Amino acid sequence: MTLYKRVLKNSSIYMVSNIIQRFLAFLLLPLYTRFLTPGDYGIVAVVSSLVITLEILFMFSLGGAVTKFYFDLRDDPAELKKFYGTVFSFLFMVSVILSAVSLLWGPVFLAPFLDEIPFDPYMAVAIGGLFFFPVYDLYLNVLQTEERTVEFSIATISCFVLKTILSIIFVVGMKKGAIGPIAAESICNFLFFAVAFIRMKDRITFTIDWKHLKTSLAYSIPLLPHTLVTQIKHIADKLFLNSMIGTAAAGIYNIGFQIGNLTAVIAMAINRAYIPVFMESMKSKEAQSLEKLNKLASFLVFFYCTFSFLLSIFSRELLIVLTTEKYYQAYLIVPFIAFSFAARGIYFLFVNTLFFYEKKTKLVAVISIFTALLNIALNYSFIQIFSITGAAAATMTSQIAATIFTAYI
Repeated sequence: MTLYKRVLKNSSIYMVSNIIQRFLAFLLLPLYTRFLTPGDYGIVAVVSSLVITLEILFMFSLGGAVTKFYFDLRDDPAELKKFYGTVFSFLFMVSVILSAVSLLWGPVFLAPFLDEIPFDPYMAVAIGGLFFFPVYDLYLNVLQTEERTVEFSIATISCFVLKTILSIIFVVGMKKGAIGPIAAESICNFLFFAVAFIRMKDRITFTIDWKHLKTSLAYSIPLLPHTLVTQIKHIADKLFLNSMIGTAAAGIYNIGFQIGNLTAVIAMAINRAYIPVFMESMKSKEAQSLEKLNKLASFLVFFYCTFSFLLSIFSRELLIVLTTEKYYQAYLIVPFIAFSFAARGIYFLFVNTLFFYEKKTKLVAVISIFTALLNIALNYSFIQIFSITGAAAATMTSQIAATIFTAYI
């Protein structure tokens, strides 16, 4: 199969999977905006943002190591099973330790970010589900790397459908408010941890091979600051809004963020299909294949920007259809968020090159730290002047800066 056909086929499958999930998310918006107050929605947004940050710490960026070293080991099945087993076993032990630490000390070190949001029950329930997340996420990384796109899509769609059903039961049926979506997420993490274990148990050798662990951590740990500060950059807007204006402002902002996030859905789907093809082409060093990658990247730049432009134009109509009047103000931030994710899609094209060269991953961390600090400074300044629009503008500006710096390197 040619490079173009592989990327088109796999990205199409990922795209369909993402579209189904986004469609379900859109179905939830009218329910959430009618059964949750902006304050409730703000709680969900802030807690979800913090949980995603903790997920990165729990994962140690080892998903990137799986993608990198699979191509070195795929011709040696026994060694590949040991490699997978080492990574899975290590992450499970890390989950046990970090979950216990988070539950015991979370009320102290998360208090500045939660502001007036109680740790118990919101963060406590979320952390309970977080314990099960790394194994499931690593399973998805394996599926993506091995280009098992159909199984990846079935797993993610099934998880999202179950989470949607549980959220509706908790929010609409049981009137549980903000705790409903958080509890639904935790239950799904537990159930799909079991799915991941069953699906992978015959394909891995449960062990700790110190050679594989050392190699994996040497590659992934330099990526951890990059991944972590990138996430901090993506949640700074909600956290600043929560502390500077209020939880309701964070809730309204998050609705607009969900609309603008459609660009990210497409960019992530394409990038999932692009990474294995990119890594293989870089390893082979075939001039024709690399030239095709360049042409494909040029088309993607045009596509991301065009889609974001169209989404920005029709954002107000989407919000009127999907939400209630108290959320209409969110249309103001959609263009900033949509083009922020267009810039992120372009950033992926450049940063994949740095990920290929093991010794260059530290440069990725430097860029991420710098632009995260820029994002925090801009959020603090812009929110005071422009309110929720300032948060969106800060997000877009810092992402464009990250893209430009990465492209230059």
